[in-house]
Amino acid sequence: MTAPTAWAADLIGPSAPAPASTASDAPPPSEAELRAGDAIRRAVGARSNIQKKHRRANRRPPVSRGGSISRAAARPKLPGWLATCDTTPAETSEANGLISDNDLCELPTGGLHLRGDAAQAWWRLSESYQRDFGETLCMTDAYRSLDAQQRLSAAKPGLAARPGTSNHGWGLAIDVCGGAETFGTAEYTWLLANADDTGWTNPTWAQQRGSKPEPWHWEYAAGGPTPP
Repeated sequence: MTAPTAWAADLIGPSAPAPASTASDAPPPSEAELRAGDAIRRAVGARSNIQKKHRRANRRPPVSRGGSISRAAARPKLPGWLATCDTTPAETSEANGLISDNDLCELPTGGLHLRGDAAQAWWRLSESYQRDFGETLCMTDAYRSLDAQQRLSAAKPGLAARPGTSNHGWGLAIDVCGGAETFGTAEYTWLLANADDTGWTNPTWAQQRGSKPEPWHWEYAAGGPTPP
């Protein structure tokens, strides 16, 4: 068998070292050889296209740094009651306990109200709580009007905050129930470990060794400016 000519060696590669030759020694390619070279080039191109399509078809969906599907894709849609609220943190010119309903967000249970961003954080916390306990987070109080603060202060002197200073009056505090209002329960322990992820906290003074223990009292302390 004779060695392939120089133009064919460029396409299929030499199978063995060939003796050196000059351009004048190599005969020009015949028409049949030119057609064979075209067929080889088309076959190589088709194989490359198939490999590219295969790689595109087997791409994995985007993942987060933690290795799970992108959080943006998995983020739950806001419920209807929350979608109508302004959840942008903002200062208010209204006095403590005298905030209008238009500047608060009504929760879906008990007719309670919170500031919009606190309501959104409560919803996130409640959704997580329900996944673990199979029931909604029980709550007895949220925004507290000035009149309600005055009545509570009269009924529980020395225990309730001075009227006009309570975080309830800013729509940034809740009182919980359903087991979470007692130190040492599974519900309270869960909140203590998880509530901070959404900006809610049982203040240091309200914890078991605090100056005024109140396991039921939780405040929203993240996501925006504090009231004036």
